[in-house]
Amino acid sequence: MTFAEELRDLIGSTVEVVTELQVVTGVLTDVQADSLTVQTAGAVGYGYGNGQEVVFQLANVTYVRAV
Repeated sequence: MTFAEELRDLIGSTVEVVTELQVVTGVLTDVQADSLTVQTAGAVGYGYGNGQEVVFQLANVTYVRAV
């Protein structure tokens, strides 16, 4: 089973994506053969829908943890 195939089981779950430069927490919304997409939460107090979609290249991901 590939990394992408394992990640597909987590779609819809809250995950923490770790790269060399950053840690991002959000809901895993999509996994392709070479990338994953996370929907982050908006800043508290700034209303609904202020999150953003963050796309990571799988080659740059150190690990993904379900939270």
